[in-house]
Amino acid sequence: MVCRWVRGPRWSRWEATSTAPRNTGASLFDASLRSILEVGQARHERVAEQGLSLLADAAGAREEAEMTRHALLLRGVNVGTKNSLPMAELRAMLTNLGCTEVQTYVQSGNAVFGTKLSESALTKAIEHALEAYMGRPIATTLRTFDAMKAIVDGNPFASVATKPAYLCVTFLSHAPTKVEVAPLHAQNWRQELFKVVGKEIYTWYPNGQGRSPLASALGKLPLRGAVTTRNWNTVQRLVEMLDDG
Repeated sequence: MVCRWVRGPRWSRWEATSTAPRNTGASLFDASLRSILEVGQARHERVAEQGLSLLADAAGAREEAEMTRHALLLRGVNVGTKNSLPMAELRAMLTNLGCTEVQTYVQSGNAVFGTKLSESALTKAIEHALEAYMGRPIATTLRTFDAMKAIVDGNPFASVATKPAYLCVTFLSHAPTKVEVAPLHAQNWRQELFKVVGKEIYTWYPNGQGRSPLASALGKLPLRGAVTTRNWNTVQRLVEMLDDG
């Protein structure tokens, strides 16, 4: 008995041929083996059909996915030495990842764009591209247009924050635990204010951040993942840019 795998333009199967002289025992053996191979072939064809169906569904889902507008907030770029990231280079990176209508704002690593990628896939792709260019990991934070708009609409200090440059939002990749933000609740910051809302921390510095005890304490918190801060002017401008897209 000789078994071989035969392929055609749109099919493949096992074939069994006998090289032994014909006799009743051999014939029965051949028939049994062919029966087994036919069952295996049928199973193989079903699995192949299921795989093709899944691939077709995935391709269709990607084509039907809605475009989502995102804001990208980077930390630690264009600050100090060996941290240069031209915004033209950042725009090119995002465009190469399939992002559309890419715009950047100032030099601190802010961008807005549209994408059909999921947030997790997009984060991985951006972080990989940035590390390849910068030679080190870069903290990456993403927010959708709806999330950014909710941040602006939910400003807890709208009635007291008279200087937009002194009102800040710290964006986190993980919602902080009570233990992580306990140092902020441990003392009275006098005129300075803070509020933790989900994955954001609002802070108001009536005299600026330069010598702010609250800003110093915030920078020392044992927060997980990406952490980056923007003042209110930048937050509002990013929302405007997202809304224009």
